[in-house]
Amino acid sequence: MIKFKTKKDESLFYKCHPMLVMMVCDFALFWHESKKDMTITATLSTLEEDQKLERVSSSHREGRAVDIRINDVPKEFVNEWYIWANRKYGKIGAFNKSGGQSLIVLHGTGDNYHAHVQLNKNFCV
Repeated sequence: MIKFKTKKDESLFYKCHPMLVMMVCDFALFWHESKKDMTITATLSTLEEDQKLERVSSSHREGRAVDIRINDVPKEFVNEWYIWANRKYGKIGAFNKSGGQSLIVLHGTGDNYHAHVQLNKNFCV
């Protein structure tokens, strides 16, 4: 089951790139089979929202990224999901400034620890 932090994120999720939506639905099935609920905490954004959050990339504005809450699930599960997801979808992950490719970036602290899931720029909406 996919949960959303806000109703706004729920409605904006379906405006993201279809490949991202499909992939996140596949993630949700993986989580469900492990008896975990997946919560999406951020979807599409505006430039003003990105500036307020001090985001360094345009991936949320371009409909090719979502954030998934991971601070409330066991670290072992997050690692298992991370490995599975990267094996299955890693080749469509975003490229960083140094040329490396990342589908999922785990970052933040405390309640803001989350998985930033990002597709490369070929998937802008």
